[in-house]
Amino acid sequence: MDAFRTEVFWSRMGAAVDEAAIALMRTAFSGVVRDNRDFACGLFDAKARLLAQDGLGTPGLAGPMPGAIKHFLAAYPPKTLEPGDVLITNDPWMMTGHSLDTTVLTPIFSENGLAGYAMCIAHQIDIGGRGMTIESRDVYEEGLWIPILKLMQAGQPNRDLWMIIGQNVRTPEMVLGDIRAQLASNDICAKHLVAIVQAIGIEGLSDLADNITSRTEKSTRAAIAAIPDGVYRATVELDSRPDRSGRNGAPLYLRVAVKVQGDEVVVDFEGTSPQVSVAINSPLNGLTTAYTLMGLKSMFDPLMPINDGFMRPITITAPPGCLVNPTKPASVRMRNQVAHFIPELLFTAMSSAIPGQVIAPSGTVPPWNQQINGTWPNGKPYAHFFPVRGGLGARPDRDGISCLSFPTNVSTLQIELLETDAPIIVEKKEISMDSAGAGKFRGGCGQEVLLRVLEGELAPHGQLYLGIQGGRFEFGIPGFHGGGSAPRGYIELNGEPIRSGKLYSIGSGDCVLYRTPGGGGFYPPWERPSQRVADDVQAGYVSQEQARKVYGVVLDDRLNVDFARTVRERVRLEAAASQTVKA
Repeated sequence: MDAFRTEVFWSRMGAAVDEAAIALMRTAFSGVVRDNRDFACGLFDAKARLLAQDGLGTPGLAGPMPGAIKHFLAAYPPKTLEPGDVLITNDPWMMTGHSLDTTVLTPIFSENGLAGYAMCIAHQIDIGGRGMTIESRDVYEEGLWIPILKLMQAGQPNRDLWMIIGQNVRTPEMVLGDIRAQLASNDICAKHLVAIVQAIGIEGLSDLADNITSRTEKSTRAAIAAIPDGVYRATVELDSRPDRSGRNGAPLYLRVAVKVQGDEVVVDFEGTSPQVSVAINSPLNGLTTAYTLMGLKSMFDPLMPINDGFMRPITITAPPGCLVNPTKPASVRMRNQVAHFIPELLFTAMSSAIPGQVIAPSGTVPPWNQQINGTWPNGKPYAHFFPVRGGLGARPDRDGISCLSFPTNVSTLQIELLETDAPIIVEKKEISMDSAGAGKFRGGCGQEVLLRVLEGELAPHGQLYLGIQGGRFEFGIPGFHGGGSAPRGYIELNGEPIRSGKLYSIGSGDCVLYRTPGGGGFYPPWERPSQRVADDVQAGYVSQEQARKVYGVVLDDRLNVDFARTVRERVRLEAAASQTVKA
């Protein structure tokens, strides 16, 4: 398999998984798959090596794939599989870290036998249990737990399993429809892999897999070797969480040591806080691994394709029983409230060694998501997932992006879809002024979103149940290398501040306000060109007061820069910062 043929057939594999992802989106029943794109598709060879993954889904579901397939094949060895078999599970410790994600694996057979596997992981809108809350005491309260089983056997559905899944979820039409969409997605991958095998043969596919993975491994090792050897450490303090008595528990910390030696790297989470009794723990094979790989890839080589070769020089360890490697049966429903901090943790650790290859912390971490459940007057249940995004951290050469999903890559949702699918109206959705961390390159802005439950004839039938994710309520979002911090997040219900993690019962006329943080800044704010600060004021991103007090830019009544006063103000700010550093 020469370089030309390798590139051609590798590109065909990439196109196959992208086509599978599009098929999944077009046939899915739920908005969380169809519109938010909370899914991942992957293609493996017969040796269970990941060869390609789609470019449309989320890294949080793509990252666990290489570990997930090993669990499938331990339960059902290849010799026990036959054409038409399909496996499924949502085991949090074997797959993505919580039970809402169903993983479907389809063995692919050609005329010469087993050729490979197609995998599709999709976030279900519901899997039963208590819903989107951290209050579950263990994983058994979080919904249906499906062991690795055959969803299809020799082309025939396992009707008992389909019935069990449908009976244990609130929206069976939507959940079972999405699982069928996963089957269709895998069939697309299977069709393309069989065509590739017909073109180059089973031995040719093995040779192709060797080339693909070895090239990526070589590129990864070269990127690691360019980093100075050493141990790079960082700590992130998380918002405290209430214990069973309702009091805030002990402070929670994520700690990491990134050990770079030659062309290999070890990421060690020793020192991270122990697992807790609320549902924020993150199993190791799930988002812990996924966002470790995502963070490393972002620093090493953002354009590098992900396959089995990328993982070979990387080792990830975490003490059993800690927040990022909890033991069963820990509650894990909202594990993204911890795991999404991992890229930021890695960027912080490596910012001194490779400052040009990291971004400042982001206000979209942890994720701000809402799930709304209720019943229409005809008795039909509805469930809707609605993300609200903060700002991306500033980059070393440009501003952060406002209202962007990071690191999860889950798409936002048009407000019209929310207003169609639930008795909710969005009264406000706008950029929040002064929400970004200041800097030579400022962070992206956060936003304010105001939701109101409809009243009168359009009021909901009974109560709505609102589950909320969000964070940074206790600590602002720090900047890098002298950049400023962004303010804390804020949520209120009917004018009263609330915290995420609880399941709220709301009714006609109730209002929920979200104020998401922006990203941290990069480099001191007085280094930002004064005209760019004036442009931010005119755009509504920065107030005149912040322009003067933080950036040292003085504007006149027409929002033009007063250059003489600006020079004096910036000299004063820089001198004050210098004195603070000396102190």
